[in-house]
Amino acid sequence: MTIEATNRGVLEHWYDHMWGKTDFDLIPQIAAEKYLRHDMTGANNLMPAENYRDMLKPVLGHLAVEEFQYYLVTEGDYVGALGRFLLEGGRHWDWVQVFRLADGRLAETWLTGMGGTDAMGYPQPRNAWTGEEFPESAPPLNANKQHVLDWYGFLFSDADASAASDYLKGEVRAHDQLDGDRTVSAAQYTGEMRALIRSSGMANFRHFLIEENGLVFATCSCKLDDGRQWDWVQAFKLEDGKITRTWLPSIGGTDEGLEIGPDSRWPASAMPEDSYSL
Repeated sequence: MTIEATNRGVLEHWYDHMWGKTDFDLIPQIAAEKYLRHDMTGANNLMPAENYRDMLKPVLGHLAVEEFQYYLVTEGDYVGALGRFLLEGGRHWDWVQVFRLADGRLAETWLTGMGGTDAMGYPQPRNAWTGEEFPESAPPLNANKQHVLDWYGFLFSDADASAASDYLKGEVRAHDQLDGDRTVSAAQYTGEMRALIRSSGMANFRHFLIEENGLVFATCSCKLDDGRQWDWVQAFKLEDGKITRTWLPSIGGTDEGLEIGPDSRWPASAMPEDSYSL
């Protein structure tokens, strides 16, 4: 069995049995003894698995799962996950997350924040990344990953938006902080994203990317030229070497102007067609 198949099985167990049944007692069996989290709990929170269990169980363990869909991408030691999760009482989470596994256990995770309706999952100031979060080694670049990096370079530049068609395939379907599901032209999407950025440059750009079957997960951090910091985990679907779809439920960092909008909840159709549904 390949490392990717093994790691996929671990995440399927994590989602099908622990999250899917809110059986948080399983956490110490699936996560490493010390689970390093770069998320709403802190930028570099090395957390005993039992502590993570004890944090979640009293808050969520009594709630029934109404809808749950997820999609996994695996490469080497890493697994990327797209998810849509509805609990009773109207609690709705949408996320793009990356995990690192070691010895068949969840060892590290990156999740800047979640979209949906539950403030528990929104980005917090304490999770602004310092740069120490990024692994020393990651899977090598390929053409799809390089294309995503080229897109970021274009997006953060002052190049004419009409050139977006070099990176995006005509229209792009987006699921992000602006809207849960919309289809817009390449130029319009570029304009919308640049309006959020409100900047013409970035510095200290850190990243690592994984890819499987044309779906790229990008974990990134940068400083904008006015000092604001963005941390994010984003997924892209590429076809014929161009971006056709993207998922970005929330952006962390220090930019207080990036609020999650009321229309950003993902509908069921926002998930890839071959997502797993519970």
